Parts: sequence; structure tokens; C-alpha cells
Amino acid sequence: AVSKPGYNATSAVIFDGAMQVNTNQTLLLQADGENYSANVRSAGKKISVRSITDDYAVPVMTSNITSIGYIASASSVYHVNYEPFYAFDRTTSTNNGKDAWAASRAATAANPEWLQIALPNAISISRYQIVNRAISIGNNPVSWKLQGSNDGVMFYDIHTVSGDRNITLGAIRNFNISVAGKYSIYRLYITEVQNTSSWTNVGQLNLFDAGSNMVINSGGENYGFINGALVEIDGDLTAEKIKKYGNPIFEINLVENEISSMVSVVSDKQLNINVKLTPHSQIAIQKSLSSAAAWRQINSATLTATQTGNGKVRVAVTRDLVNWHVLRNGVWIDVGTLSADTAGAEALIADGMTPAELGGITAAQWAQLFSSNNGVPDSLAFAFALDITDPETDVATIDRLVLNVNDASSWKVQSPAEVEIRWR
Repeated sequence: AVSKPGYNATSAVIFDGAMQVNTNQTLLLQADGENYSANVRSAGKKISVRSITDDYAVPVMTSNITSIGYIASASSVYHVNYEPFYAFDRTTSTNNGKDAWAASRAATAANPEWLQIALPNAISISRYQIVNRAISIGNNPVSWKLQGSNDGVMFYDIHTVSGDRNITLGAIRNFNISVAGKYSIYRLYITEVQNTSSWTNVGQLNLFDAGSNMVINSGGENYGFINGALVEIDGDLTAEKIKKYGNPIFEINLVENEISSMVSVVSDKQLNINVKLTPHSQIAIQKSLSSAAAWRQINSATLTATQTGNGKVRVAVTRDLVNWHVLRNGVWIDVGTLSADTAGAEALIADGMTPAELGGITAAQWAQLFSSNNGVPDSLAFAFALDITDPETDVATIDRLVLNVNDASSWKVQSPAEVEIRWR
């Protein structure tokens, strides 16, 4: 945060040991008349909202059928000591037997295996956990679908995972659900396991209740959901309307729904909520030039950055804070002015240099940037752009920028030095 005053930056850029995009909020709804609400960041493309709860959707099971209407079942059972209910007893054991559900063969795409729980009532879940078996002979799921149904015939895909090889003994694998649906039957439909052993097993399958319904308010109007579509709620916002039109998990495309003003999340109950924002492209521009008069030449620049998934980091340089430059095919190109807004960020994402391209600039090419000063550095500043499309999987982070330079002093032996920029 110490670095922030030195930059003109868009609203989702944060400086906390690195320069990155702020996508996450955790908030407690506060009393607001007869309801509870909280303002959420909405300057972006999309928001995903979920109520935070640790309430298990399934009680501790000691048999496949309970007196209150919960029924565990499976495609097959390896042995009586591996009945389906053992995956719902919330116990992790190193015993071989009564520690997991096990099917009678290894699941494949051609011959899947499934573990199922039927509930007395249809509910929404916000997240789930798969707990790996805690002993070395486990054959844990690698690829699967979590599915929901209300009749046991038609199943709908809720969440899909492919190639998750977190097979550490006893590991707890957590997964969020992005869109809520209410189902009375949930099943884990497994299509790949970690090895070719003649069984499939799940140590524990934990489902978590999605909690209470929420709606939004924007521009003085209340909005809820019908079949996933955003609809305006007429009249006063009552608990009955929140129950009817609300969801415990929802996702809103802010651009398609033309929501540009402040968004509030509203519920008739006080909830903890998590908000994921997919922001527009972000930019941070240094406010002032750094003097390079003490340098005889720039040898190289190293921008240490992380780009994961569809995350992008781009950079441009300037000598005057007006005209910004990138190196293309060995020639410095003027990409014009850059502004600290979405338009400037999108322009830099489109035209800027990648960290690798910046790192590939030679001393001779740096000298070309300063050709009007006989190739000798005078002043320099940087602009950085960050972009993500999915806050769950994408990362675009800058750790530091290091310039390797030669000192301009004429009375001592020349030696390379490093000039480092970090973000605090």
C-alpha cells in the first residue's frame, strides 16, 4: 500500500507486496430497515455472490438409510465394509475398512462409478469437499461431475473437474458451486481415478448447505432471479419476496444487464457473504519520471510476474509521461498516450509488452529508446496493465521490476548495478 501514492491506477489495482487485481470481498450484511444489506464492488464485468456457511447438508450417517429420509447409495460396492454411508460419516481413518466408500472396479469414462445421497427435501449447496482416503491403497477420484436430480432419472451437471491429481493421503479438496439449483439428490459421477487398481473409493463427500436467499439493489430498484434471469421486484422488499426471488448463490453479468451504479446485496437474515468481482482490465501508471542521469546505459530489465490461466500482464515505457513505447520487431513503437481508466488499460493489454518481451530487450535496443540523447538514458517511467477473465482460476500479478544498469561515473571502474522497483 506504500507504493500506491506513486501511481495513477484504476480501482481494482492493489499494492500489498505485489501489484495485483483485487477480486475478492468478504462482508457481513448489516441491519438496513427490516432487512440486512452490504454494498459490494461492482465496477467490472461480472460479480459472483455466495452466502458463507459451514452447515453440512447431510447429517452424520451410520447406515445407508436414516429415519429422517437420507439415503446413501452407489453404482457398486466392493465389500460390506465399504458401504456408501461410510463416505458420509465425517470420519477420516487409517483403518483398511469402514473408512470409505469403495466401488467394485476402477472408474473410467466408459465405465463410470457413482456415489449418491438422496435428501428428504430439495436444497441448494454452495460448495463441497472430497476427502481422500487416508491409507496408501486408495484409488481416489481424478475426474468427475457433481450432479443433481429431483427424480433420480434426469441428472444435471453442477460442477465438473478434470485431471485433479491432488491425491495426497487424507487431503481435503474444496470446490465452490457458482450457480445454485435446488435438488433432492446429489451424486458424484466419477470417470477417472488415480490408478488401475480394481476399485474406486471416496473417503468423505461433504456437501454444504447454501444458506439463505439474497437479492440485489441497484439504482434504487430491487432485483431477483427467475430461472437464473435477473428480474425487477415490484413494491416493498419483504422476506416473502426475498424467499421467492432470491438465491443463496448467484452470478450477474454487469455488462449485459447494464448495471453500472452501486450494487447492494440484501437478505432478510444477517449473513456473511463472499463476492468475486471480474473487473475490467486494470492499469497502473507511474506519476513521475525517474531520473536516469546517473546511468551510462541500461543493460536489461527483468519484470517478475505471474500469469496463470487467462491472466495477462503487459508493460510500456516512456521518457515524458506523454508518449508511451513498446519494442516490436527490434523497433521502438509509439503507442500514444495512456490514461488511468478502462480504455487505457485495454489499450495497454492490446499493445503492451509481455514480461518476456521486456526482458528480451538488449542494451543496444535500450540505447535506441534514448537516441535523441545520444543513446544515454535521461528519464524513464513505466505503465503496467493487468487482466483476468475468471477470478477463480486466473492470476495476473507483478512482484518486482529490476533494471540492470551501468553507472555513469567517469572516475571509477564501470560495473553493472541493479535498480529495483517493488510494490508495498
